[in-house]
Amino acid sequence: MLSRHLPLNASWQDLHSIFNDKQLSSFFEGLEKKYDVIDESDFFSSLVNMSKAGKMPFHRWIRYREGYSGELVKEILLRYPIDSKKEYVMDPMCGSGSSLVAGKQLSIDVLGLDVNAYAVLATNVKCSSYSSTDLKKIQSYINDFKFIKDSNIDHTLSFCDLEKYFPANNLSVVCNIHNWILSTIEDKKYRDFFLLSLFAILEDCSDRKKDGNGLATRPSPVSDPISRMSEQLDMMFSDISIQQYYNVKCIALDHSALELSQAAVKMTAITDKSLGSIIFSPPYANSFDYFESYKLELIFGGYTTSKKIKEDKLRLIRNYRISKPIAAKNKLDCVENICEEILLRIPEKEAETGVKDSRTRLVPNMLRGYFDDMATVISQAYNSLNHNGMMHIVVDQSAYVGVPIPTDLILAHIAENVGFNVAGIINCRRANTSGQQLKKYPYLKSLLRESIVSLCKK
Repeated sequence: MLSRHLPLNASWQDLHSIFNDKQLSSFFEGLEKKYDVIDESDFFSSLVNMSKAGKMPFHRWIRYREGYSGELVKEILLRYPIDSKKEYVMDPMCGSGSSLVAGKQLSIDVLGLDVNAYAVLATNVKCSSYSSTDLKKIQSYINDFKFIKDSNIDHTLSFCDLEKYFPANNLSVVCNIHNWILSTIEDKKYRDFFLLSLFAILEDCSDRKKDGNGLATRPSPVSDPISRMSEQLDMMFSDISIQQYYNVKCIALDHSALELSQAAVKMTAITDKSLGSIIFSPPYANSFDYFESYKLELIFGGYTTSKKIKEDKLRLIRNYRISKPIAAKNKLDCVENICEEILLRIPEKEAETGVKDSRTRLVPNMLRGYFDDMATVISQAYNSLNHNGMMHIVVDQSAYVGVPIPTDLILAHIAENVGFNVAGIINCRRANTSGQQLKKYPYLKSLLRESIVSLCKK
């Protein structure tokens, strides 16, 4: 097989022999040179994930797999500063709030958007300002909570969708904690603080953990949810107790990035400032199901149900597999050509395994939808940004049946077509793919990367 004989440090030009479309590798090699891709992996490799940030105040509150470090945001704003008296920053896919926490610490107004209501809650609780009166009140509730007793009332019926995910006793206890919060704490600010603490421990209290493309089964490491909740509350309280006061507006909204321009108008009305910079990490083109991974928190929080969750996905950027009877063509030739390459590889894989690969058969439509949605976001960003405003996209490359998807190059190409100038692409670290793919297509190990695409509106 040709792919086995490619150099381990393969470039796009080296892939010329494995594509049926012989111009495809040349096209991406041309973009690689045109956009001045530089390697800063020594500096950025630890900033494009939560490996270090996950131990820092505020960022450590919840386990959010797809986050990046707040220090990454600070570095970007150091290199490309805004006028904080006249401008604000937006993160249209804010996740657990790294951009907003960093912006707050820099005294910059930041607007965050997300369709994951759990992420919106986490971001807003992290970015709230807590006065000395607030701290005293929260501490009082924490002290009261430590004397909570198990209720004789069975609240688990309200969460029958989740019974199979928890040990029976743990589910009963977390349901009673939930009821205590709702019946005891009237002030929304304090209630949200406690609800976030509870939602943050659900994974530990369950028989599941976030893994792969959803939830994997494993025994719960927690036998006493009340003690685990107390630990979580103490940790979160210690962080808000030492925070400085920042007179800024850092707000997260339950709002789709596909309607970014509407949100920008709202933030301008709130702050009387214009949009100076956009920093975000979109879902990667890797079929990861964000709603499935956060199903426990979303259902327990009352944000959705097991039946409604599929409908809720329609607000996401289409990075998930979805079956469609007719394949809609993407406007970009390079996207269509990649889809064709994948389709041509599938019969070969199925012949080797003797099994129909239904999942990979859905990938071409996923890619078409993904890049179409990202084009919408990029276009709305261009229309909403100030002149000379910047947009920075942190994104991962992926691969299917040995066909690499150069997401950063394609997004830069889309942005250039919209009107942006591509200021550069920074290679931050190598990207991962499945062990099966790496074994069969070893060139992917050096080719795939996670990067920052920087764009300027002129």
